[in-house]
Order: sequence, then C-alpha cells, then structure tokens
Amino acid sequence: MKYVISLMLILTPLVLKADPIHIFYETNNDLAYEVKKIFTEQYSIPEEIISMKQISNCQQITGEGKLDLCINENGDLQVVSADQRFISDSLKVFKAPKGHL
Repeated sequence: MKYVISLMLILTPLVLKADPIHIFYETNNDLAYEVKKIFTEQYSIPEEIISMKQISNCQQITGEGKLDLCINENGDLQVVSADQRFISDSLKVFKAPKGHL
C-alpha cells in the first residue's frame, strides 16, 4: 500500500500539468496570443490549461483533444475538435464575459 501511495504522489504532477485546450497556429502567433488572452481575461480560464503550438498546417491536427483550435495562415480560426461534455461539465465553472448568458 505504501508503494501505491508513493506512486500516486509521483504521478499526480503529471496529471495536473494536463492542458486540455490547445491553440495551434500556422504563422501568426499574435492571433494565437489574442485567443489565449480572451480565454484567460474574459473567461478567467487558467493559463496553465491552455497550450500554444506552431504547426505547418492545420490539416495535420488529428482532432482528438478536448478543445483544439487552429489559426491558419489567413488568420481564420478553426475549431478542430470540441468535446461537448468537457465544455459543459468542466468549463462551466469559469465566468462568462459580461453581457453574455
């Protein structure tokens, strides 16, 4: 039992570092930072659960994440994947911007 508890203590930080919201961008990281800023400032979503990554093409994303967004080279924001259960169950604890229901 002692070893199981030790193993859980070792693995807990790995689980807590999960970032279920991914913002991918092809060329313009300024737009990606703006999207992240909207999530953090207007919705109060912690920065720690949002990752940003440059990729060569939005089409290469598999779309299996909880919330994967991609900004293509034209500046268009695409929703690659959106787990509705994650959004409704996990993100509902964060505040909506003023003026929204």
